[in-house]
Amino acid sequence: SPALQLPEETSSEGVDEALVRLHIDSTSDSLSCGLNVDGGSPRAAPQDDGGSDSGGAREMKIVFVPVPIVPLELQNIAHFIRANGGMRTPDLFTSSQNPEPDVIGRIREAMDMDMAIPTDVSVRDASLVLLLYLTSLPSPLLSKEVADVCTLCVPDGVAALHLLQNSMDTVSYATFFYLMSFFNEMLWPENARENGLDADFLSAAFSSIFLTYEVLSVGPLSSGRAGYSDILKRRANFIKQFLNDPGAGQGAHNTSSSAM
Repeated sequence: SPALQLPEETSSEGVDEALVRLHIDSTSDSLSCGLNVDGGSPRAAPQDDGGSDSGGAREMKIVFVPVPIVPLELQNIAHFIRANGGMRTPDLFTSSQNPEPDVIGRIREAMDMDMAIPTDVSVRDASLVLLLYLTSLPSPLLSKEVADVCTLCVPDGVAALHLLQNSMDTVSYATFFYLMSFFNEMLWPENARENGLDADFLSAAFSSIFLTYEVLSVGPLSSGRAGYSDILKRRANFIKQFLNDPGAGQGAHNTSSSAM
C-alpha cells in the first residue's frame, strides 16, 4: 500500500489550515479542549489534472491533516470514510456481520502502520472496522464516572462538559470531541438525507461502545426491566446532546469547555 501522505505546513500550495484544529490549554486546575471545523465541507486542495497549460479542469482532493493528540489510527479511518464518499453512504455502522477477516486485517494493518487504507475497501466495511477499533480500546472512551451519573440523571450543557473535563484524560477527551465532530458532519442535512443516519441511532449505537459498563441496581428507580432500559436511555441521551445541533460542524463550530 502507498504511504499515507501527511502534508507539511508548506508542502501543499492549497492547504493552509487543518481540516480540524484542536486547541488545548492546560493549567494546574483546568483543561480547555475544543475542536473547530471551518467551512461547510472538508478542506480540499486543488490538484492539476496534468492537462494543458491553459487552465484545464482542476479536481478537488480531500487532504489528510492529522490532529494533535487524537490517535492517528482513528484519524486514518475517519479520513478514508470522508474522502471516499462515506459521509453520504447508506447503511454505515449497521451491518449485523463483521467484514471478512482478510478485509479487517488489511484495514487494521494500514491503520497500525500509518499507511493509506486500500482503495478497494468499501466505506461500509471501514465503518464497521471503526466500531471494532473503538470496542478494542483498553477501556471505554468515556469514564465510569459518566456512567455512574447517568444511572440517575442526564447532565447537560456546562454540567456535561464539567463531567467530561473532570473525569477524562487529555487524549480521551480530545478523541471524544473529534468523533462527535465527525458524526455531526454525517448529520449535516445534505449528508443525512442520503446516509439515513440520525442522532437517535448514533447516540444509541455509540453509547453502548463508549459506556460499556455493567448496569447495576441502585434501588427502586433501576429495579426491573424498566429501570435497566431507563439507564441505557440516559447513557444514549448523554451522547445525543453532542449530536443534537443540526448545524454542528458547519461554519466555525466549536465544542469547548473554555467558558466553564
